[in-house]
Amino acid sequence: MINTAIEHGASAIFFPELSITGYEPASAQDLAFEKDDIRLDVFHELSDTNNIVMGVGLPT
Repeated sequence: MINTAIEHGASAIFFPELSITGYEPASAQDLAFEKDDIRLDVFHELSDTNNIVMGVGLPT
């Protein structure tokens, strides 16, 4: 989805609540992210490389 947004010239892309981890409320605590979680590195890299803003909803 990110690559498609970039190809179409989007300046921002947003992923709704829990769309990255799947909507599993019972597992939210186990799936929780920390502020500097390395699982977010791919989003940072793509955002920086392609000059696109990304908002990612996820459990914290």
